[in-house]
Amino acid sequence: MVDGEKINAIRTVKNDHGICAYSVFKDYIILAYPSKTVGTIQINNLPLSSEVIGEEKELACHNNPISMLKMNLNGTLLASVSRTGQNIKIYDINTLVLLYDFRRGSEMAEICNMEFCEDNKYFICTSNRCTLHIFYLTGANAQDDRKKNPVKFFEKISSVVKKIGDDKYVTKQSSFAQIKFETPSICAVYDQNKVIAINSFGCLIGEFNEEKGGEGAFSSISDFTH
Repeated sequence: MVDGEKINAIRTVKNDHGICAYSVFKDYIILAYPSKTVGTIQINNLPLSSEVIGEEKELACHNNPISMLKMNLNGTLLASVSRTGQNIKIYDINTLVLLYDFRRGSEMAEICNMEFCEDNKYFICTSNRCTLHIFYLTGANAQDDRKKNPVKFFEKISSVVKKIGDDKYVTKQSSFAQIKFETPSICAVYDQNKVIAINSFGCLIGEFNEEKGGEGAFSSISDFTH
């Protein structure tokens, strides 16, 4: 394989905004994108070597068209949101089990960005309603915790689970921390309880209370590298 060589070509539905999520490994790529059925995601395991077998799966997520997808760094979690921008669902990408159903708000909104933090402790999203929502996951060992003790795993996120794998039994959760700003922004979590935001005003840094959650705050900065 040489630099710039086309590995594969996949025909998809009309996708004007280039909605997709991916994670690259040594021998394969996990690729997720909207399928032909509204609200459904196509997940492809694309082999990069003859030792890996390709796989295709479909995941029905929403009743409305999908507006954004996001995968965590190690390719184990997949977040999706529809054009209503009200509910964000996070799935185990291997089993397709719904792990979290996050409630951003009751009113429709356009999601600006979604991000998992590096250790999978937090998931954040921003919208055109100028609020950053911070949702608590279970940390870097979330997948291991779930396999060892499913009941304890869901108690950690304060959800009532009667039957794992059935969407209607996963309780919707609201964000445990929020930070408001004046204009739509692109954000990311860093350094435990800090958030970087980039918008038309420049770079901002925000902080939230890891223990109590609630309202956090942004302040202007000139250099966030120190």
